[in-house]
Amino acid sequence: MNRGTKRGLGLVVLGLLLAGFVWRQGGLPNAVRAQATGDRPECPHDTITWTDSGGVTHVYDKIPLSGEITGIPEFHDCQRFIRRDGSYDSLYAIYAAFHLDSLPCGLMRCGVGQTGAVGVPAATILSYGGYYEALGIQNGFNCLYLWDPPDWKAVMIPQSDNPDCRYRKTVEPLPATAVPLTVRVIQPASFPPFRDREYPPVARWDWDSLSQQQYIGIRCGLAWCEVGTPSAGPAGTGSAYPPLLPFDPVAGLNAATATTKAVSMVKGWFDAQRLAVATGASTPGTLRVRPSWDYGFIVPNPVLGDLQQSQFEATWVHVAWALVSADYRSTVRFAKGRNKISLCYGTATRCRVPPDKVGCSEVMTNTMWWAKIMAPDGSESYRCVVWRGYPAGIDVPGTVRWRWQADDETNWIKCPSGCCELR
Repeated sequence: MNRGTKRGLGLVVLGLLLAGFVWRQGGLPNAVRAQATGDRPECPHDTITWTDSGGVTHVYDKIPLSGEITGIPEFHDCQRFIRRDGSYDSLYAIYAAFHLDSLPCGLMRCGVGQTGAVGVPAATILSYGGYYEALGIQNGFNCLYLWDPPDWKAVMIPQSDNPDCRYRKTVEPLPATAVPLTVRVIQPASFPPFRDREYPPVARWDWDSLSQQQYIGIRCGLAWCEVGTPSAGPAGTGSAYPPLLPFDPVAGLNAATATTKAVSMVKGWFDAQRLAVATGASTPGTLRVRPSWDYGFIVPNPVLGDLQQSQFEATWVHVAWALVSADYRSTVRFAKGRNKISLCYGTATRCRVPPDKVGCSEVMTNTMWWAKIMAPDGSESYRCVVWRGYPAGIDVPGTVRWRWQADDETNWIKCPSGCCELR
Protein backbone atom coordinates (compact mmCIF):
# COMPACT_ATOMS: atom_id res chain seq x y z
CA MET A 1 0.00 0.00 0.00
CA ASN A 2 0.74 4.52 0.56
CA ARG A 3 1.55 8.56 3.40
CA GLY A 4 5.54 19.53 11.21
CA THR A 5 3.71 18.98 14.21
CA LYS A 6 0.50 20.92 13.64
CA ARG A 7 -2.53 18.93 14.74
CA GLY A 8 -5.76 18.68 12.80
CA LEU A 9 -8.90 19.99 14.44
CA GLY A 10 -11.04 16.91 14.04
CA LEU A 11 -12.69 15.97 10.78
CA VAL A 12 -12.97 19.57 9.57
CA VAL A 13 -9.32 19.22 8.60
CA LEU A 14 -10.12 16.31 6.27
CA GLY A 15 -12.26 18.35 3.93
CA LEU A 16 -9.67 21.12 3.76
CA LEU A 17 -6.94 18.67 2.83
CA LEU A 18 -8.61 17.09 -0.16
CA ALA A 19 -7.78 19.75 -2.73
CA GLY A 20 -4.03 19.19 -2.43
CA PHE A 21 -3.77 15.42 -2.76
CA VAL A 22 -2.62 14.44 -6.27
CA TRP A 23 0.26 12.03 -6.87
CA ARG A 24 2.25 12.23 -10.07
CA GLN A 25 4.24 10.66 -12.76
CA GLY A 26 5.65 7.52 -14.25
CA GLY A 27 4.86 5.07 -17.02
CA LEU A 28 3.71 1.49 -16.93
CA PRO A 29 5.39 -0.62 -19.65
CA ASN A 30 3.30 -3.48 -21.05
CA ALA A 31 5.98 -5.96 -20.00
CA VAL A 32 5.16 -5.49 -16.33
CA ARG A 33 1.50 -4.45 -16.54
CA ALA A 34 0.09 -7.87 -15.63
CA GLN A 35 2.03 -8.33 -12.43
CA ALA A 36 1.38 -4.73 -11.36
CA THR A 37 -2.38 -4.69 -11.92
CA GLY A 38 -3.53 -8.26 -11.36
CA ASP A 39 -4.95 -9.70 -8.19
CA ARG A 40 -1.58 -9.86 -6.48
CA PRO A 41 -1.36 -10.12 -2.69
CA GLU A 42 -0.05 -7.15 -0.75
CA CYS A 43 3.42 -6.39 -2.10
CA PRO A 44 5.10 -6.30 1.33
CA HIS A 45 3.57 -9.71 2.01
CA ASP A 46 3.82 -13.24 0.63
CA THR A 47 6.27 -13.97 -2.18
CA ILE A 48 7.52 -11.23 -4.50
CA THR A 49 7.52 -12.00 -8.21
CA TRP A 50 9.78 -9.93 -10.43
CA THR A 51 10.45 -10.29 -14.17
CA ASP A 52 13.89 -8.84 -14.83
CA SER A 53 15.12 -6.87 -17.81
CA GLY A 54 16.10 -10.09 -19.57
CA GLY A 55 12.61 -11.56 -19.26
CA VAL A 56 13.55 -14.01 -16.50
CA THR A 57 11.04 -14.30 -13.66
CA HIS A 58 12.36 -14.43 -10.08
CA VAL A 59 10.39 -15.27 -6.95
CA TYR A 60 11.64 -13.83 -3.65
CA ASP A 61 10.30 -14.74 -0.24
CA LYS A 62 12.57 -12.13 1.35
CA ILE A 63 14.08 -8.78 0.46
CA PRO A 64 17.73 -9.09 1.58
CA LEU A 65 17.83 -5.81 3.54
CA SER A 66 14.53 -6.59 5.30
CA GLY A 67 15.17 -10.27 5.97
CA GLU A 68 12.69 -11.81 8.40
CA ILE A 69 10.38 -8.79 8.42
CA THR A 70 9.85 -8.78 4.63
CA GLY A 71 6.35 -10.26 4.91
CA ILE A 72 5.19 -8.16 7.87
CA PRO A 73 2.99 -5.31 6.59
CA GLU A 74 3.43 -3.12 9.67
CA PHE A 75 7.04 -2.32 8.72
CA HIS A 76 6.54 -1.45 5.06
CA ASP A 77 4.23 0.32 2.63
CA CYS A 78 2.81 -0.40 -0.81
CA GLN A 79 0.74 1.94 -2.93
CA ARG A 80 -0.05 3.01 -6.44
CA PHE A 81 0.95 6.61 -6.96
CA ILE A 82 -1.67 8.85 -8.57
CA ARG A 83 -1.04 10.78 -11.77
CA ARG A 84 -2.01 14.42 -12.25
CA ASP A 85 -4.92 13.34 -14.44
CA GLY A 86 -6.37 11.45 -11.47
CA SER A 87 -5.58 7.94 -12.73
CA TYR A 88 -3.41 5.33 -11.03
CA ASP A 89 0.24 4.99 -11.94
CA SER A 90 2.45 2.00 -11.16
CA LEU A 91 2.66 0.05 -7.93
CA TYR A 92 5.55 1.09 -5.65
CA ALA A 93 6.66 -0.87 -2.59
CA ILE A 94 9.02 0.38 0.11
CA TYR A 95 10.60 -2.17 2.45
CA ALA A 96 12.19 -0.89 5.66
CA ALA A 97 15.52 -2.32 6.73
CA PHE A 98 15.38 -4.88 9.53
CA HIS A 99 16.44 -3.30 12.84
CA LEU A 100 15.92 0.19 11.42
CA ASP A 101 16.13 1.45 15.00
CA SER A 102 19.71 0.16 15.35
CA LEU A 103 21.31 0.13 11.92
CA PRO A 104 25.11 -0.12 11.45
CA CYS A 105 26.81 2.97 12.86
CA GLY A 106 23.50 3.74 14.57
CA LEU A 107 22.77 5.94 11.56
CA MET A 108 25.63 8.08 12.79
CA ARG A 109 28.57 9.51 10.88
CA CYS A 110 29.90 6.28 9.35
CA GLY A 111 33.10 7.86 8.03
CA VAL A 112 31.61 11.10 6.73
CA GLY A 113 34.29 13.67 5.98
CA GLN A 114 36.70 11.00 4.86
CA THR A 115 37.36 9.90 1.32
CA GLY A 116 34.83 7.26 0.37
CA ALA A 117 32.31 7.98 3.13
CA VAL A 118 29.51 5.41 3.21
CA GLY A 119 25.75 5.59 3.59
CA VAL A 120 23.66 3.22 5.67
CA PRO A 121 21.04 1.26 3.68
CA ALA A 122 17.66 2.20 5.14
CA ALA A 123 15.10 0.89 2.65
CA THR A 124 14.60 -1.05 -0.57
CA ILE A 125 12.13 0.33 -3.10
CA LEU A 126 10.57 -1.87 -5.79
CA SER A 127 8.83 -0.19 -8.72
CA TYR A 128 6.59 -2.37 -10.86
CA GLY A 129 7.19 -0.45 -14.08
CA GLY A 130 7.11 3.17 -12.92
CA TYR A 131 9.78 5.88 -13.09
CA TYR A 132 9.35 8.50 -10.38
CA GLU A 133 11.84 11.23 -11.12
CA ALA A 134 11.21 13.28 -7.97
CA LEU A 135 12.69 10.47 -5.85
CA GLY A 136 15.11 9.01 -8.37
CA ILE A 137 13.12 5.76 -8.53
CA GLN A 138 13.52 3.67 -11.67
CA ASN A 139 11.81 0.48 -12.75
CA GLY A 140 12.94 -2.43 -10.60
CA PHE A 141 14.87 -2.30 -7.33
CA ASN A 142 16.23 0.91 -5.81
CA CYS A 143 18.20 1.56 -2.61
CA LEU A 144 17.75 4.43 -0.16
CA TYR A 145 20.85 5.37 1.84
CA LEU A 146 21.03 7.79 4.81
CA TRP A 147 24.05 9.29 6.55
CA ASP A 148 25.52 12.19 8.51
CA PRO A 149 23.12 13.27 11.26
CA PRO A 150 22.09 15.75 12.51
CA ASP A 151 22.49 17.37 9.05
CA TRP A 152 21.08 14.33 7.36
CA LYS A 153 21.84 13.43 3.78
CA ALA A 154 20.11 10.86 1.60
CA VAL A 155 20.55 9.34 -1.83
CA MET A 156 18.56 6.99 -4.05
CA ILE A 157 20.60 4.52 -6.10
CA PRO A 158 18.74 2.46 -8.74
CA GLN A 159 19.81 -1.19 -8.97
CA SER A 160 17.47 -2.51 -11.70
CA ASP A 161 17.28 -6.30 -11.21
CA ASN A 162 19.42 -6.50 -8.04
CA PRO A 163 17.29 -6.66 -4.85
CA ASP A 164 20.24 -6.56 -2.43
CA CYS A 165 20.82 -3.18 -0.72
CA ARG A 166 22.65 -4.57 2.29
CA TYR A 167 26.12 -3.43 1.40
CA ARG A 168 27.14 0.11 2.14
CA LYS A 169 27.75 2.17 -0.94
CA THR A 170 30.40 4.81 -1.36
CA VAL A 171 28.32 7.96 -1.35
CA GLU A 172 31.02 10.62 -1.43
CA PRO A 173 31.51 11.15 -4.33
CA LEU A 174 28.12 9.89 -5.51
CA PRO A 175 27.90 7.33 -8.30
CA ALA A 176 26.59 8.70 -11.60
CA THR A 177 23.22 6.93 -11.25
CA ALA A 178 22.53 8.30 -7.75
CA VAL A 179 19.91 10.97 -7.06
CA PRO A 180 20.60 13.15 -3.98
CA LEU A 181 17.55 13.80 -1.80
CA THR A 182 16.88 16.27 0.99
CA VAL A 183 16.01 15.15 4.51
CA ARG A 184 13.71 16.97 6.92
CA VAL A 185 13.90 15.75 10.52
CA ILE A 186 10.58 15.68 12.40
CA GLN A 187 10.75 15.63 16.21
CA PRO A 188 7.31 16.66 17.49
CA ALA A 189 7.34 18.77 20.64
CA SER A 190 5.82 16.74 23.44
CA PHE A 191 5.78 16.62 27.20
CA PRO A 192 6.93 14.17 28.30
CA PRO A 193 9.42 14.02 25.41
CA PHE A 194 9.18 11.17 22.93
CA ARG A 195 11.62 8.32 23.51
CA ASP A 196 12.99 5.48 21.40
CA ARG A 197 9.76 3.49 21.76
CA GLU A 198 7.70 6.37 20.34
CA TYR A 199 9.38 6.19 16.92
CA PRO A 200 8.34 3.03 15.03
CA PRO A 201 11.10 1.41 12.90
CA VAL A 202 9.03 1.55 9.71
CA ALA A 203 8.92 3.17 6.26
CA ARG A 204 5.93 4.84 4.60
CA TRP A 205 4.95 6.71 1.43
CA ASP A 206 3.86 10.29 2.12
CA TRP A 207 2.68 13.28 0.12
CA ASP A 208 3.48 17.00 0.05
CA SER A 209 0.49 19.00 -1.20
CA LEU A 210 2.46 22.17 -1.92
CA SER A 211 5.00 20.66 -4.29
CA GLN A 212 2.56 17.90 -5.33
CA GLN A 213 5.27 15.32 -4.89
CA GLN A 214 5.47 11.94 -3.26
CA TYR A 215 8.15 11.54 -0.63
CA ILE A 216 9.38 8.94 1.85
CA GLY A 217 8.77 8.85 5.59
CA ILE A 218 11.14 6.70 7.63
CA ARG A 219 12.51 6.41 11.12
CA CYS A 220 15.98 7.95 11.54
CA GLY A 221 17.43 7.61 15.02
CA LEU A 222 15.22 9.37 17.58
CA ALA A 223 13.21 11.12 14.90
CA TRP A 224 10.98 10.67 11.88
CA CYS A 225 12.62 11.72 8.62
CA GLU A 226 10.88 13.01 5.52
CA VAL A 227 13.07 12.24 2.52
CA GLY A 228 12.31 14.09 -0.71
CA THR A 229 13.50 16.77 -3.10
CA PRO A 230 14.67 20.38 -2.67
CA SER A 231 11.36 21.65 -4.10
CA ALA A 232 9.33 20.03 -1.31
CA GLY A 233 7.93 22.36 1.31
CA PRO A 234 9.16 22.82 4.91
CA ALA A 235 8.90 19.96 7.34
CA GLY A 236 5.34 18.81 7.61
CA THR A 237 3.95 21.21 4.99
CA GLY A 238 0.95 19.63 3.37
CA SER A 239 1.20 16.58 5.58
CA ALA A 240 -1.92 15.39 7.33
CA TYR A 241 -2.15 14.51 11.02
CA PRO A 242 -5.19 13.14 12.85
CA PRO A 243 -6.47 14.67 16.08
CA LEU A 244 -5.61 13.09 19.43
CA LEU A 245 -8.27 10.45 20.04
CA PRO A 246 -9.61 8.64 23.14
CA PHE A 247 -9.51 4.83 23.29
CA ASP A 248 -11.43 2.40 25.45
CA PRO A 249 -9.28 1.13 28.33
CA VAL A 250 -7.91 -2.42 28.21
CA ALA A 251 -7.75 -4.25 31.53
CA GLY A 252 -4.19 -4.49 32.82
CA LEU A 253 -2.67 -2.12 30.26
CA ASN A 254 -2.07 1.60 30.59
CA ALA A 255 -0.23 3.45 27.84
CA ALA A 256 2.40 5.99 28.83
CA THR A 257 1.39 9.60 28.20
CA ALA A 258 4.04 9.99 25.49
CA THR A 259 2.86 6.84 23.69
CA THR A 260 -0.74 8.04 23.82
CA LYS A 261 0.32 11.21 22.01
CA ALA A 262 2.74 9.51 19.64
CA VAL A 263 0.13 7.46 17.77
CA SER A 264 -1.30 10.72 16.39
CA MET A 265 1.85 12.86 16.36
CA VAL A 266 4.53 10.52 14.98
CA LYS A 267 4.02 9.23 11.48
CA GLY A 268 4.42 5.52 10.96
CA TRP A 269 1.98 4.64 13.73
CA PHE A 270 -1.06 5.95 11.87
CA ASP A 271 -1.75 5.99 8.13
CA ALA A 272 -3.37 8.62 5.91
CA GLN A 273 -4.48 8.02 2.35
CA ARG A 274 -6.61 9.18 -0.54
CA LEU A 275 -8.95 6.24 -0.93
CA ALA A 276 -9.93 4.07 -3.90
CA VAL A 277 -13.48 3.52 -5.16
CA ALA A 278 -14.87 0.89 -7.50
CA THR A 279 -15.12 1.52 -11.24
CA GLY A 280 -17.41 -1.40 -12.04
CA ALA A 281 -14.85 -2.87 -14.45
CA SER A 282 -14.76 -6.67 -14.70
CA THR A 283 -12.14 -7.37 -17.38
CA PRO A 284 -9.41 -9.73 -16.05
CA GLY A 285 -6.06 -8.02 -15.49
CA THR A 286 -7.52 -4.51 -15.31
CA LEU A 287 -7.97 -2.25 -12.32
CA ARG A 288 -11.40 -2.26 -10.76
CA VAL A 289 -10.80 0.85 -8.66
CA ARG A 290 -9.90 4.47 -9.29
CA PRO A 291 -8.66 7.23 -6.98
CA SER A 292 -11.40 9.20 -5.27
CA TRP A 293 -11.32 12.48 -3.36
CA ASP A 294 -12.33 10.63 -0.21
CA TYR A 295 -9.60 10.81 2.40
CA GLY A 296 -9.02 8.76 5.50
CA PHE A 297 -6.90 8.26 8.60
CA ILE A 298 -6.52 5.05 10.54
CA VAL A 299 -5.03 5.45 14.04
CA PRO A 300 -4.00 2.63 16.42
CA ASN A 301 -4.73 2.14 20.09
CA PRO A 302 -1.53 3.12 21.95
CA VAL A 303 -1.43 -0.33 23.64
CA LEU A 304 -1.99 -2.26 20.40
CA GLY A 305 1.53 -3.69 20.31
CA ASP A 306 1.23 -5.05 23.88
CA LEU A 307 -2.05 -6.92 23.51
CA GLN A 308 -2.13 -10.72 23.91
CA GLN A 309 -4.59 -13.13 22.34
CA SER A 310 -6.14 -13.98 25.70
CA GLN A 311 -7.35 -10.38 25.99
CA PHE A 312 -9.39 -10.81 22.78
CA GLU A 313 -10.98 -14.17 23.60
CA ALA A 314 -14.76 -13.65 23.54
CA THR A 315 -14.06 -9.97 24.26
CA TRP A 316 -14.23 -6.94 21.99
CA VAL A 317 -11.10 -4.78 22.21
CA HIS A 318 -10.97 -1.28 20.73
CA VAL A 319 -7.92 -1.42 18.41
CA ALA A 320 -8.21 1.57 16.08
CA TRP A 321 -10.14 4.58 14.82
CA ALA A 322 -10.86 5.15 11.12
CA LEU A 323 -11.64 8.77 10.24
CA VAL A 324 -13.00 9.31 6.73
CA SER A 325 -14.15 12.43 4.91
CA ALA A 326 -17.15 10.76 3.24
CA ASP A 327 -19.12 7.53 3.43
CA TYR A 328 -16.71 4.88 2.16
CA ARG A 329 -18.48 1.88 0.65
CA SER A 330 -15.55 -0.46 0.20
CA THR A 331 -15.40 -3.86 1.88
CA VAL A 332 -14.94 -2.25 5.27
CA ARG A 333 -17.83 0.23 4.78
CA PHE A 334 -16.87 3.19 6.93
CA ALA A 335 -19.32 6.04 7.46
CA LYS A 336 -18.33 9.69 7.20
CA GLY A 337 -16.70 10.72 10.46
CA ARG A 338 -15.08 8.68 13.20
CA ASN A 339 -15.47 4.88 13.06
CA LYS A 340 -14.50 2.69 16.00
CA ILE A 341 -12.79 -0.60 15.07
CA SER A 342 -12.74 -3.49 17.57
CA LEU A 343 -11.50 -7.08 17.29
CA CYS A 344 -12.63 -10.29 19.01
CA TYR A 345 -11.33 -13.88 18.89
CA GLY A 346 -13.74 -16.79 19.16
CA THR A 347 -16.84 -18.18 17.53
CA ALA A 348 -19.53 -15.82 16.29
CA THR A 349 -21.66 -16.84 19.27
CA ARG A 350 -18.96 -16.16 21.85
CA CYS A 351 -18.11 -12.81 20.23
CA ARG A 352 -21.83 -11.98 20.03
CA VAL A 353 -21.76 -11.45 16.26
CA PRO A 354 -25.33 -11.07 14.93
CA PRO A 355 -25.77 -13.51 12.00
CA ASP A 356 -27.75 -10.95 10.01
CA LYS A 357 -24.98 -8.33 10.26
CA VAL A 358 -21.97 -10.34 9.09
CA GLY A 359 -20.68 -9.10 5.76
CA CYS A 360 -18.75 -12.26 4.89
CA SER A 361 -19.39 -15.95 4.26
CA GLU A 362 -17.44 -17.59 7.07
CA VAL A 363 -19.00 -20.47 9.01
CA MET A 364 -20.41 -18.95 12.18
CA THR A 365 -19.17 -21.87 14.31
CA ASN A 366 -15.51 -21.28 13.34
CA THR A 367 -13.15 -20.03 16.03
CA MET A 368 -11.56 -17.04 14.33
CA TRP A 369 -10.97 -13.31 14.41
CA TRP A 370 -13.91 -10.93 13.93
CA ALA A 371 -14.09 -7.17 13.48
CA LYS A 372 -16.81 -4.79 14.65
CA ILE A 373 -17.15 -1.31 13.19
CA MET A 374 -19.20 1.23 15.10
CA ALA A 375 -20.19 4.18 12.92
CA PRO A 376 -20.50 7.75 14.24
CA ASP A 377 -24.27 7.28 14.64
CA GLY A 378 -23.74 4.23 16.87
CA SER A 379 -24.79 1.63 14.29
CA GLU A 380 -22.65 -1.50 14.10
CA SER A 381 -21.43 -3.75 11.29
CA TYR A 382 -19.28 -6.86 11.48
CA ARG A 383 -16.52 -8.18 9.23
CA CYS A 384 -14.51 -11.36 8.96
CA VAL A 385 -10.78 -11.01 9.58
CA VAL A 386 -7.87 -12.73 7.87
CA TRP A 387 -5.05 -13.40 10.33
CA ARG A 388 -1.51 -13.76 8.96
CA GLY A 389 1.14 -15.00 11.35
CA TYR A 390 4.66 -13.67 11.93
CA PRO A 391 7.97 -15.46 12.37
CA ALA A 392 8.54 -16.09 16.08
CA GLY A 393 10.73 -13.74 18.09
CA ILE A 394 10.20 -10.53 16.10
CA ASP A 395 9.08 -7.41 17.95
CA VAL A 396 6.40 -5.94 15.69
CA PRO A 397 5.26 -2.36 16.33
CA GLY A 398 1.57 -1.77 16.98
CA THR A 399 0.91 0.13 13.76
CA VAL A 400 -2.08 0.25 11.41
CA ARG A 401 -2.26 0.83 7.66
CA TRP A 402 -4.59 1.12 4.72
CA ARG A 403 -4.17 -1.81 2.31
CA TRP A 404 -4.45 -0.98 -1.40
CA GLN A 405 -5.66 -3.78 -3.66
CA ALA A 406 -6.58 -4.06 -7.32
CA ASP A 407 -10.27 -4.43 -6.50
CA ASP A 408 -10.80 -2.86 -3.07
CA GLU A 409 -9.17 -1.17 -0.10
CA THR A 410 -9.07 -2.58 3.43
CA ASN A 411 -6.94 -2.28 6.59
CA TRP A 412 -3.94 -3.95 8.19
CA ILE A 413 -4.08 -3.94 11.99
CA LYS A 414 -1.43 -5.41 14.29
CA CYS A 415 -2.87 -8.26 16.34
CA PRO A 416 -1.26 -10.91 18.59
CA SER A 417 1.51 -12.88 16.81
CA GLY A 418 0.29 -11.66 13.45
CA CYS A 419 -1.46 -9.08 11.34
CA CYS A 420 -5.24 -8.86 10.99
CA GLU A 421 -6.81 -7.76 7.73
CA LEU A 422 -10.43 -6.64 7.65
CA ARG A 423 -12.43 -8.34 4.89
